[in-house]
Amino acid sequence: RPDTLPPPVMPDSVGMSTGPSRLIVAGPVHVISGNVIVEDTGQRREVSAINIDASLVRAEVGGTSTHADLDVLSAILSDPPIDLHRAGGSLSLVGDSLDIDLPYLSFSRSIARVRGWIDWGQPGTPAMMARITADTVAFGDLSWLAKQIPADGGGSFEISVSGKGGGAPTDIVVSSANVSTTKSTVRGSFSLS
Repeated sequence: RPDTLPPPVMPDSVGMSTGPSRLIVAGPVHVISGNVIVEDTGQRREVSAINIDASLVRAEVGGTSTHADLDVLSAILSDPPIDLHRAGGSLSLVGDSLDIDLPYLSFSRSIARVRGWIDWGQPGTPAMMARITADTVAFGDLSWLAKQIPADGGGSFEISVSGKGGGAPTDIVVSSANVSTTKSTVRGSFSLS
């Protein structure tokens, strides 16, 4: 515990800097059954049952960087209803960008991997590049995105998303799709901007 340590002894020959200060904090983080409630513009969202087991979280106070090596992250979001059973990998926030490498994501009935980055440092749409590999997707886990997504069915696919941000278009490529619902099956690839 830092508050139980004696203050450091500083020799007289050490000068004090008037430049910007920085404090780097690093270590493991464990959270069990945490809750966060967010109320924004009259809407209440709750993230509950938060469990985090991170072997390393490094945060720079006075700067703009945070990195986390996640062994386990799980949580339940109320709106939209998302039940994240487990995420593992790493997240790095540096300034206005986030690097994501999550080789394991498990939702209610879906399993996926995500790797990429997003940069929201300019006005308009954020710049981004990501690859999502959905090994098993249940449409019921995605039905909150749009009412046109059926509650039954699912499959597998890969999605690549890229865009320069600002007013530039965002390109989405779906490949290796093999999805079905009721009596319909769709296989193949398509793209849109």
